[in-house]
Parts: sequence; C-alpha cells; structure tokens
Amino acid sequence: MKLRILGSAGAELPDFRPPAFLLDDQLLLDAGTIGSVLSEEEQLKIHTIFITHSHLDHIRSIPALADNIIIKNQPHTVSVKSSAEVIDALQNHMFNDVIWPDFTKIPSQENPV
Repeated sequence: MKLRILGSAGAELPDFRPPAFLLDDQLLLDAGTIGSVLSEEEQLKIHTIFITHSHLDHIRSIPALADNIIIKNQPHTVSVKSSAEVIDALQNHMFNDVIWPDFTKIPSQENPV
C-alpha cells in the first residue's frame, strides 16, 4: 500500500494544508487538500473518497475536484463514502444548488460526477 499525505493540518497557512491522505493513488481519506497538491492527471485517478466527518477542513476540496472533472470533460465518477450524517450534511449544506451545484445530477443523473 502506498500512502501519500497531502495535508494534515486544521489550518491553511504556507506549508500547512487541510487533511487528506491518498492511498494507492486512487482512494482518498478526507478531502481537505486535493487541487493545490495533485496534478490534473493525479486527480482523475481518484475513484473513492472516505470522509471521517463533515468539518470544512475535511470536505472543502470535493467541490473543486468535481468542477475539475467537469471542466476536463472526463467521463469520471467519484464515490463519496461516509456515515449517513456526513452524507446528509454534504447534500443539505454544500451540494444543494445554493452553496454549490449538486454534482450527483451533473452532467446527468445517469452519469453523475
């Protein structure tokens, strides 16, 4: 197993990045840091994200990753896994078409990001 620490801090300062741990280049544990560390090619290798809890420093890069996939017009789906409470928080407070688009329906419900 290959482990790459993308970030492990609660703050965001130079050389301090929010939590994200990449396993085997395709599974992410928490998503505080993605785009500021990973190249486009590396981002497109991510297939699953496990979220420990819904604090912003653990989820903040998910919307940018979804946008990057759409912008690159890649047929790519990322599954976000967590407790029901965390998934509810993401759906109700982030991916709600108010704060951020609902990427469970973009580009289509049959083929979401």
